[in-house]
Amino acid sequence: MNRRKKIDPRVIGSFVIGAIILTVAGLLFFGPGGFLAETKRYVIFFDSSVKGLTIGSPVRFRGVKIGQIKQINVRVQPQGFKFYIPIVIEIEPSKFNIDGTDESIIDVIKASVFGGDSISPLVKKGLRVEMRLDSLVTGQLYINMDMFPGTPIILTGENSDYPELPAIKSSLEVLSQTFEEIPLKEMTHRLMRIIEGVDKLISSSAINDTLENL
Repeated sequence: MNRRKKIDPRVIGSFVIGAIILTVAGLLFFGPGGFLAETKRYVIFFDSSVKGLTIGSPVRFRGVKIGQIKQINVRVQPQGFKFYIPIVIEIEPSKFNIDGTDESIIDVIKASVFGGDSISPLVKKGLRVEMRLDSLVTGQLYINMDMFPGTPIILTGENSDYPELPAIKSSLEVLSQTFEEIPLKEMTHRLMRIIEGVDKLISSSAINDTLENL
């Protein structure tokens, strides 16, 4: 009578551990934002309104679409109740080609797995992120990436699963802030008083008599 050969529990355990290691390695290297993924995720923290940005809004570099927005959240600091809006973007480094070689930025990223974040030199050279108007009709915005040499590198230092890119205030934000600071109500009241004064002056009998004598 044949007896079934007992399977060593250690063999089963080895297979389970191996499967877990492969799964974790796959996520680290090929998952979203992974070392060898064809896309890379970053986070930008804005401290002003992001109305007009939605999940899927484009990320562009000088007009060329290189990615899209994946997450929009709200975060608040307990001290002082300062609000930040972290926006996670996913870009395609393969959209960038290195002049004079067949390499793309993704190749540089792959080569720098054990040598630091390859985008850091670009940030030091002036790579910044800002919001820009995509459509005047709909009010939709997009994320613009460009080189702004000489601008300060301002990072929040907030904890995140993704590397942080420095943001700058766009001309749109500056214009919006300027409009908010204009005392429109006071200016409207002054204008109304001027109009009323002119109306009274024109309607006065003295003016009418003067015009008749001319």
